Amino acid sequence: ITRVSGTSIPPGVTVRVEFAMVSNLKHSSCTSDASCEGSSGSFVLRIANRDDTTQDLDTRPLLPLIPAPLNSSSITPTYPVAGATGTLTVAFRTVNPLPADGRISLTLPEGFALAELLQALPVEGMTGLLV
Repeated sequence: ITRVSGTSIPPGVTVRVEFAMVSNLKHSSCTSDASCEGSSGSFVLRIANRDDTTQDLDTRPLLPLIPAPLNSSSITPTYPVAGATGTLTVAFRTVNPLPADGRISLTLPEGFALAELLQALPVEGMTGLLV
């Protein structure tokens, strides 16, 4: 951005500018619920004069971006009775893209068990094979 009016700002003055409508990365840098380490990249802040000569320069790492919360998620067993075996329907509305080779992870509460030969079939909103 270019400042086009106002008075000169002397050294030592704190300046704050808000940039509206900035879209973050589409994916967080987290690899699990408990592992949000590292950086999501770096910002470079550069102050220059009118002829584009750099006067001040700073690079700041961006802290890890947390995953976006899934919207309208639900988990529904076909037979909500203790000891029953049946289908578990998981539904959610994505906030960010789910890549064609992406993963869907479901952690079951203690006491629930998955069949040894688990089958998962896309029912609505996606195509492809789930393995």
